[in-house]
Amino acid sequence: MTTRDHVNSLKHRHNSTLYCPRCSSALVKRVAQSGYYKGNSFLGCTNYPKCRYTKNL
Repeated sequence: MTTRDHVNSLKHRHNSTLYCPRCSSALVKRVAQSGYYKGNSFLGCTNYPKCRYTKNL
């Protein structure tokens, strides 16, 4: 794999809404249950609690 291929792979992975950029697990739509963002949707990693990656929608 060349450097260019690697960089393209990283860009694709970090822009994806299907896979977690940290651990490559699937992301699922979740709803905040408490706190300031209660009721708002976000994408959360299915590998929770090992990976706590979230992405706002």
